[in-house]
Amino acid sequence: CGLYSCGSVYLFDTTTGAQIGKLLASDGSFNAAFGWSVATDGNLVLVGAPRDDAPAVDSGSAYLFDLSSQTELCKLLPNDGAYADMFGTSVAIDGVTALIGAPYNDDLGVSCGAAYAFDTGTGSQISKLLSPDGATAIWFGYSVAVAGTAGLIGAPAAIDNGTASGSAQLLDLTTGALMTKLLPSDGAEGDFFAYAVALDGTRAIAGANFDDDLGSNSGAAYV
Repeated sequence: CGLYSCGSVYLFDTTTGAQIGKLLASDGSFNAAFGWSVATDGNLVLVGAPRDDAPAVDSGSAYLFDLSSQTELCKLLPNDGAYADMFGTSVAIDGVTALIGAPYNDDLGVSCGAAYAFDTGTGSQISKLLSPDGATAIWFGYSVAVAGTAGLIGAPAAIDNGTASGSAQLLDLTTGALMTKLLPSDGAEGDFFAYAVALDGTRAIAGANFDDDLGSNSGAAYV
């Protein structure tokens, strides 16, 4: 878009390694950070732009693209986007469901976070998810993953095992109900467990990139 940090996304063929396309936001703007987060499923590509000023500074947005034609289908915005929520910091997609994190949402306290589910067919918001743990699940939505109607949402600054030890919660995206909460068996202060998460079937994986088992901030992942 010719603007500083407006961002872009590159598409590659995984068989040949050749670049097959480049995606840009139709309304790319200064410092929007389009491409901060990406996810794909089938013929859809979901791209986060958490510093997009729509409707407020750094409130954030996400874009849905058709992979075959590389055309923008719609722009996703939360119904209550607010200053510095950074909606789009994390994105995930599975079929008709997109899950998008806004880890600096302040509904339950400063930067406690939220996540939003959208219908990929209509672009409409299905639900807004807040942590059942309330203000202790800090940065809830910093990482997200989705499989069917289940959403795995990381809160890497949660305080369950000490400051910024981290937690992850598996929620029913339809009802918002907590299905289970994931905590590492040896969680510790400053590990940032669930800084990244992934979900497939009955398996979940969460990264704790500041775990110190092999040295300071050497990192670990939990299944």
